[in-house]
Amino acid sequence: MRLEYFLWMIYLIVFPFYYFSQGNPQFSDFFAVFLFILSFNIILTQINKENYINVLFVFVIYTFFINSIWFMITGELNNMRFPLYYIYSFMFVLFLNAKKHDYKFWNTTYNSLSVSIIIQILIYLFYFVGISIRTKLFFNNPNQLALWGICLLILFYIMSKILNKSFRETTFYMFLISVLIMISNSMAGIGAMVLFWLFYFINNKVSVFKYVILLFMVLFFCYSYTDFVFRDIYLIENIYTRIETDNQNDNTFSGRGLDRIVNDYRYLIFGAGEGRSKDFNSIYKGEIHSTLPSILFSYGFIGFLIYMYSIFLILKSKNKEALGLFLILFVFSFAHMNLRIPLFWVSLFTIYLLSKYNLGKT
Repeated sequence: MRLEYFLWMIYLIVFPFYYFSQGNPQFSDFFAVFLFILSFNIILTQINKENYINVLFVFVIYTFFINSIWFMITGELNNMRFPLYYIYSFMFVLFLNAKKHDYKFWNTTYNSLSVSIIIQILIYLFYFVGISIRTKLFFNNPNQLALWGICLLILFYIMSKILNKSFRETTFYMFLISVLIMISNSMAGIGAMVLFWLFYFINNKVSVFKYVILLFMVLFFCYSYTDFVFRDIYLIENIYTRIETDNQNDNTFSGRGLDRIVNDYRYLIFGAGEGRSKDFNSIYKGEIHSTLPSILFSYGFIGFLIYMYSIFLILKSKNKEALGLFLILFVFSFAHMNLRIPLFWVSLFTIYLLSKYNLGKT
């Protein structure tokens, strides 16, 4: 096996194991950095090969410029941490673009993620069942586990088309991924997961029809002839508990930090940068918990329009599958700031490839 494939495989398998605190590099990142150093010459040649990449490159440069300005104004070095996240994530996009027509690369990705999923399921079954209504496994928080799961649903859907995987095999791994999303008990994650399965059923209506009928027959039998109560299922009980005990203030406009967009509208032209959340007129003093509004406030209309143009490039082909997968990812992203997570960039770029190259149909 080539060293770059080995490093990519290890990165994907180790990715869910967070050891250091939130915002710091994790063990998997060391493998990714080594991979990028090894492939640096190839990666550099990918700039200007896709319009989508060009737009993201401009966006990354703009984030660096805005945060540099605020660093010079405030003297807070923390501002410069955020564009480094985006440069790092952008490297993943360049690397994937270099490998987009490499069947072996996609097969390695599929197999590595399959191993990673099974490892996480086994860890949950042996060590985490019953510990908490919101499980995070080795992530820093449950929402990271949910985002990982949503990204994997999207990647498995697209890779199954590229690699021509069977419906049963793909559905099996998607079921395991869904279990991991459910144990995170993220409302946004579960909502996006439900939308994904509706999307999946619609796009495989012939294949899934018999399974849907079988499921309804099993549920009808359990309800009619046993003492089965749907809520008694452990994962479902946790979801009910989360709904009943959830702090509703966290789900309000101000509770997610969105009020600062109105209260501090003067930043909306060029952007307020990142890392200074406590300086703004907002009830919630953390970062904005929503991806696109966070981009709008942090990088103003200029940065927001640049990023929205990258989204336009994903959707302009009017590929219905790409549109569906994009909406699923952004249902979750509407409730969380995901822009600093490399797998989020990987998922979006893979949707772009599906849209542009109609992957799996050539």
